[in-house]
Amino acid sequence: MHANEDLLRQKIYQIIAGYTEDDAADALINDPVFTQMIGKDALASQPSLSRFLARFDSHSITSLLQANQVLLDKMHTYRQSDAIIFDLDSTHADSYGNQEQSSYNAHYGTIGFHPSRK
Repeated sequence: MHANEDLLRQKIYQIIAGYTEDDAADALINDPVFTQMIGKDALASQPSLSRFLARFDSHSITSLLQANQVLLDKMHTYRQSDAIIFDLDSTHADSYGNQEQSSYNAHYGTIGFHPSRK
């Protein structure tokens, strides 16, 4: 049995580590790093994660957004932030074949689409 807090924590850690799909849980179920971070002998399976996420409704999401805002406010208070810096970077998308407006990007070392300044 996995508590809701553990399921949420597992999903967040999986996303941070690049495992965005629920089915990644099955491959990570006994991963020593994840199990130690969650504090369990085994992680929740894909069906458990999917059932947990399916229970979310608009009220649940609103509650999570409110909790996130409280945490952000506490962090800004702790840091005594007087400014927020938005670092906006463009996104490169690889392309394959001879698509119009795709070009070589030296930074990424691939051919793709990248916004240009006009």
